This record gives sequence, structure tokens and C-alpha cells, in this order.
Amino acid sequence: MKVCTDYVHQYGNTSYEELPFRTADTFVLCNVIYAPIEKAVGDGFLPAEDAKTLAQAIDDFYDYFDRKVISCGFVLTAAPFLGLLELKNYPRYADLKVTGCRFVLNKTDTSFLGISFLLGDDTLLVFFRGTDDTIVGWLEDVDIFAKESIPSQKLCIDYLNEAAAAYPDRKIIVAGHSKGGYLALYSALFCKPEVRSRIVQLYNHDGPGDKNYAWIETAEFEQLAPVYHHFVPGKSMFGMMLCHDDNYKIVKSNRFFAPFQHDISSWGIEDTEPLEIPELEFMGKMFNFTFRDFLTSLDPERTPKFYDAILAILFAPAEETLLGVTSHPVASVRDIVKAAAGLSKDHKKALRSLGGEFVSFAGKAAVRIAKEAGKQNAKIKTLARIFA
Repeated sequence: MKVCTDYVHQYGNTSYEELPFRTADTFVLCNVIYAPIEKAVGDGFLPAEDAKTLAQAIDDFYDYFDRKVISCGFVLTAAPFLGLLELKNYPRYADLKVTGCRFVLNKTDTSFLGISFLLGDDTLLVFFRGTDDTIVGWLEDVDIFAKESIPSQKLCIDYLNEAAAAYPDRKIIVAGHSKGGYLALYSALFCKPEVRSRIVQLYNHDGPGDKNYAWIETAEFEQLAPVYHHFVPGKSMFGMMLCHDDNYKIVKSNRFFAPFQHDISSWGIEDTEPLEIPELEFMGKMFNFTFRDFLTSLDPERTPKFYDAILAILFAPAEETLLGVTSHPVASVRDIVKAAAGLSKDHKKALRSLGGEFVSFAGKAAVRIAKEAGKQNAKIKTLARIFA
């Protein structure tokens, strides 16, 4: 099965005149912007003639790291770094102009990156980075449903509006993966109307939903629907979180375990388009039903305590990244255990009760899916008795 790297090798020397911008190109760019490209691209929106080519930015990027390859994180590994370096060899990407790399990171509630590419004389590509290796980046995913708003929501709207204003004569393609997919959709929904009208393609790759379904009924989403492309892998976990639309296409991944199928570099590409499969796999369906049922169980009394407990555990280790946590496992586990033990009785109760309900919903979802598939073996009957 071919994936991003194969697509780059096959079509990297093909111009956009010969092969117009494809969904597969968004897979490639969403993957490589997990590399710390902010080290080589400034946050100003420069005229096309003054902006760096991606090839120039890659040279500066590699120089910044003394021509050494580094890991982008525990989950991301060095793959985005290596993928970015490789694009220098292929004119389809190397000749893109890159500009407006806005990176915002603080230790409490924000990890944000927006970046723009200028394609030819008439197209602006606006991309948002997904959840990175920082602990605060993972916290943001929880904050989407636990808080009224998160800073990245305003940042992505402002970024899209400013990018559009800087290049007023260009049509716009907006894309992102994971949290970046959520931000791509959110920015398109809430940007200025005149900006929204210029969006010709909108890509949400396995991004989580919002805290409620109100956005699906809006005139803004109705306007965007014809250009909206939502992709998830067969065992999607992150893309099934929260209140999402069901107008998604399912792409085959070369990874087996559900969390690793989230890796966009593992998604299949057939010729120039995503390699689609007809329906979610068992785990994808289970996550979908489980998260939907779990959301209905949240209440004003327990949810804040549940959130505070998760917060205390996430920030317990002294490390600021997942790679740091896994590099110092003994100390990190000790800090997590200490934080969990130090929770108040009410916080422990909320964590146990909502955590238990989540497991129960998962079991019921598994039984439901198995029944719908006509699988009535002994294990399914046992699950049905447990979760009845």
C-alpha cells in the first residue's frame, strides 16, 4: 500500500499545472509541519517575491539543528523531520513559497501553529498543526469540551483572516490534521464572511469534534459543506471524540493499533487520491458510539472535578513533553501516582465514576456492534451479560 512518501516519490517532480493540488498533498504537508519549521520561517506575511521557497526554508531549518536529525516527539518520532528534509528534492513542494509561520506556546493552555504556502499566482494554502508532543498540547484537546473556549480558537480565526487579507486576490485552501483539522474547520466557520467565500477546499483530517452539535446546523457550515472534506482512518479514535459531523470518508491505514492509525503518514494513497474503505472498522465504530454516549453522561457537578483531576495528573511530571515523560519513566510515574493520591475525595469520586461509565459505554458499544454484525459467539454473550 502506498502512503505519503510514495506519493512524494511518484509525483514530486510533477507540476501543479500537470497535476492540480490533491488531497494527498494535504496529507504530505500536514505531516511535515509537525517538524519545528517555526525555527526557519518568520511570522510575517511576506509578498510572494520576498518569501522563502520551501527549499530555502528547509536549508535554514536543517542548519538550525546543525544538520542533525532530531525526534519530533514520543509519538511523532523523527518521521516529520525526515519527511520535511526530503521535500527539498522535489519541485512540487520545494518551489512553494512559505510565509506567515505563527507559533504560540505557553505552559498552561496553548500550543498553536499556523503556516501559509503560496501556490502559483492564485492560491493560498493555510495549514494548522495538530497536537504536538507538548503536555499542554494534549491538554488543549481536553479543554475543547471542558471549557467555553480555548486560546487556539481565536488564534486560528485571526490567523486565517490575516493571511487572507495579506493575499487578497488568492483563492484559499485550509487544512489540518488532528487538532489542526479541528482548527481548520473552526477557523473557516468563524472567519470573516468575505474570507469564507474565498475558501475553495477545506480539509479536516481526523480532527475531534466540538463540545456540542450546534455548529452543524449553522448557515456557515451549510456554505462550507460543498468544499468540506473530512477523512478519518478505519480505527479512528481522536476523530470520533466530541460532537463531530458524520460526513466523513474512511481511509485505510498501514498501522494496526487504533492510536497509531491517527498518524497521517500511515494513510493509504491510491494513485493521487486517498485509499478509501467502505466503513469504520470495529474499533472505530466502538470509539464513535462510546464517545457519543459518554458526552451525554457529563453533568455540571462531576465534569469540572473530572477535568481538574485529569489536569493534575497530566501536569504531575516535571517534564513538558511526552518524550520527556517517557525518557524519565520512573520519576514521571512517581509524580503521577503522587498527584493521583493527593486528589480530594470528590475529585477521586468523579474520576472513578466517569471513568467507570466510559468503560461501561465502551463495553455496550462493543456488544451493539457485534450484534449488528451478526456475531453471537460466547465472548459476545459474556460481554452482553456484563454490560446489560
